[in-house]
Amino acid sequence: MESINQAFGGPLIDQNGRAVYYAIHMDPSYFATTQEYYGPTNYEKASPTTTYPVGATVFKSAWRIVQPNEIAVKAYTTSATIDLLKSNGMGGIEKSGDTATATVALVGVHVVGVVQDHPEFIWGTFEQVENAPDLPPLVPPTSETSVSPQNFTFYKAETTAAQSNQQASTFTVDQASQTIAPITNVFRQFAFGNATPDRVSDIDSTNKLFRQMIGGGSVKKIDQVFSNYNLIGSLWMLPNTLEPNFDNLQPNGVGSVDLANSVLETYAQGAGTSCFSCHTTGKGDNYPGKDVTSATRCWAASPERTRCAAGRAERQRRRPKGRRFTDVRASCRGDERAAGQTADPRGRTGPIRPSPSRHCS
Repeated sequence: MESINQAFGGPLIDQNGRAVYYAIHMDPSYFATTQEYYGPTNYEKASPTTTYPVGATVFKSAWRIVQPNEIAVKAYTTSATIDLLKSNGMGGIEKSGDTATATVALVGVHVVGVVQDHPEFIWGTFEQVENAPDLPPLVPPTSETSVSPQNFTFYKAETTAAQSNQQASTFTVDQASQTIAPITNVFRQFAFGNATPDRVSDIDSTNKLFRQMIGGGSVKKIDQVFSNYNLIGSLWMLPNTLEPNFDNLQPNGVGSVDLANSVLETYAQGAGTSCFSCHTTGKGDNYPGKDVTSATRCWAASPERTRCAAGRAERQRRRPKGRRFTDVRASCRGDERAAGQTADPRGRTGPIRPSPSRHCS
């Protein structure tokens, strides 16, 4: 894992002073469509109403570093190779050029997929239950009121709302311990993405039913540790209403209309902001708006990324059948280094075209 920057905003530093790492994985259908329309030449071939096929799915995940001697019993953990960090000498953070193996714990994930009559994708997001407190009702996000008397993974008890969700402008990095200051205190501004009460009831019922099924062992193929994750909400549009050249699909959202994940979009939470604030079908400076851009609009494209995509496509063709998902960052990194290119400084990979936007999920 190499990216520590959120899609909109900088790093998230947990209570142990470690940066959170981010990853993107695609299923074969999403991957193939992305490859087909990647880059200016291929993008021109897409009709204005081209969309991803039903079943296409992408996962965007957030992982914290598990501390030595810590037993993370309530989180899914795995071993990962991470890029080590250092100060850039100007208050920022950059890769040191070294890597290390670390145990990481899943703290948040977007699950985004196309279903029948919904080419705009259904945008769902999940969080580990101990991530952060919800901002109490009627408490403004700039209030000097404490958000919670409890400690959370990303929140120190009694921290005020005004002191939380603050993106630091400068960081100090202890390269030996990999600890970074300042830490980030986090709250979730809308517990269920500002959904209406009837939809909140649906989300709550879904979470309870899932925990009962997992905890009771009736779904034996799913690790019981996932009972410690909650669906925060989902976002979609009315059936078959996706159209080209819409710069902001936010007003068309249904469900959790202000959906955000507190560890994937810490600094971009708020009323009137959701996945559809960024993932639109609008045009850019040098390209027309098309339906296919809604899934990937916020990801940067560049010549080295195009070469990277070609390399990924060939590896995907030769990939053993048992490996279903493609880690776009891990596979991209090797191609860029081999070509002597510099990776996107924000750690993002992706197809189609870049576009100015205020929020990416």
